[in-house]
Amino acid sequence: MSNTTLHPNWYTGVALAALAHRAPSSGLFNEAQLVQWAQADAVEFGAGLAHQALRAMQRRGYALPQSARRSNGKIFNQRWQLTPAGREAGLAAHAALHHGAPDPHALATRLWGLLRIRRRLTTDEAASTLVDAGDGAAYARQKKAIGALLRAWAKHAPDVVTVAAKREGAHLRYVLLRDLGAWPPPARAGQVHPTAFASLPPVPKQFVKPAGPEGQP
Repeated sequence: MSNTTLHPNWYTGVALAALAHRAPSSGLFNEAQLVQWAQADAVEFGAGLAHQALRAMQRRGYALPQSARRSNGKIFNQRWQLTPAGREAGLAAHAALHHGAPDPHALATRLWGLLRIRRRLTTDEAASTLVDAGDGAAYARQKKAIGALLRAWAKHAPDVVTVAAKREGAHLRYVLLRDLGAWPPPARAGQVHPTAFASLPPVPKQFVKPAGPEGQP
């Protein structure tokens, strides 16, 4: 896992988060759509901020300009492509902006919490602690999922989780090298951890939409 901490300005973080959750699977969008999606997150986000955010994203390879219509030397309906790296960064930015902590009931969160406490774990040890052994089929499925998560962490975040040189009997033992906090490590190629956006500034108060009835913006 990369140790890089990203230092975007607040509006680039807002733009990335909005795109990761609202851009179509094709990744194609225009500036007006970005404005609409960002405003849906209760932020006063105009075309000027969208333009600045897109230029910042372009510099990092998160979004790339596509075809556009031109008339009298002016560009109309400029379309953009959200790159795979941009989507991954956006998911991490969204987690940093909108979630104080991961889902405490998710298997990955529970397994990561156990590894943070124990520091060393085998798949069997984790399954016996986290899974009800009463349902044999369900236990086997969950144990398989636990093993897959531990292997994925060791593969995609080797500076965080590693496999011990010495086995526990016939079982691999996974060792915690670095505690990332509440969020589990990356479990897939290219995944960005929310701590990469630890220094993301909050949205300035003047850009936060006032809450409406029942807390709705």
